[in-house]
Amino acid sequence: MRKESQTHSKRLTAVVGCVAVTVLAAGCSSGNGTSAAAPTSAVPVKVDAKAAALLPGSTKSITVGVDPTIGQPWVFQEDGGSAPTGVNVELANVIGGALGVTVTFRNTSFAGLIPGLQAKRYDMSSAPMLDTTEREKTVDLVNYLHGGSAFLVSSSDTKHTDLSLTKLCGLTAGAIQGSAEALALQTQSAACTKAGKSAVDVKQYQEGANGVLAVTSRRIVVFDAPVAQVNYMAKNNPQLKRSGQAYNAGLSSLALAKGSTLTKAVEAGLDSVIQSGAYHRILAKYGLTSLAVKQATLNAGSG
Repeated sequence: MRKESQTHSKRLTAVVGCVAVTVLAAGCSSGNGTSAAAPTSAVPVKVDAKAAALLPGSTKSITVGVDPTIGQPWVFQEDGGSAPTGVNVELANVIGGALGVTVTFRNTSFAGLIPGLQAKRYDMSSAPMLDTTEREKTVDLVNYLHGGSAFLVSSSDTKHTDLSLTKLCGLTAGAIQGSAEALALQTQSAACTKAGKSAVDVKQYQEGANGVLAVTSRRIVVFDAPVAQVNYMAKNNPQLKRSGQAYNAGLSSLALAKGSTLTKAVEAGLDSVIQSGAYHRILAKYGLTSLAVKQATLNAGSG
């Protein structure tokens, strides 16, 4: 896992009450200290006694790993704001609210999320992590959103309007380092060369914003990302559009260390906020309601 920079060692503390969850922005720190700033908007949520009863011992807090650079709608900073927000921040907050615990966020890269869980740097990760058979070998995956992958191209690109994996041979394509999309691009590149075609020139980025910038500046033809993110960016950025159909359909998931004693509680907490409506309000805010799941599931993406 990449050593965290001073910027990436920022931490956020979410203060969770019985009635509402409030995110407090943390200041820069070179260690584990936190400092609070003005709170952002609160999402009403009640403690679910049955879900909370599944917590081990006297658990009072959960530490959540997030990638603060992955971009909208997952984790990002609003204009003029100091505290990151997004689907993954808000979802972790309401799950913490349902469980009645304090939620603390730790920043890392997407590629570092699973190694961080294995090293016990945090208890859970909240990211658009696709549930795959390979990932299920090392982590528990609590499924929270219908997912998959899709292609983002420049809105001025009239040549690559209906892309698929098999049409990427000879093109320059980008993805987040360590993502299912990066693996798909590498696999497709090998298939291209095996068929006697030009390889896919795969570029991997630590930050989603850099991948998007590479598309708009035409340094790459296509950015391969989770379908929810592609749809969100295509709708909100006039310089971008989606190309072709989604592929790699599956479930985006919260991750915990394999066999974690928190897994059942987190699954129950997620199911609680789905049934209460808090989950749906978050998805509606980011235009993701069409990807909602009906209930929380565990390791169900590869089945």
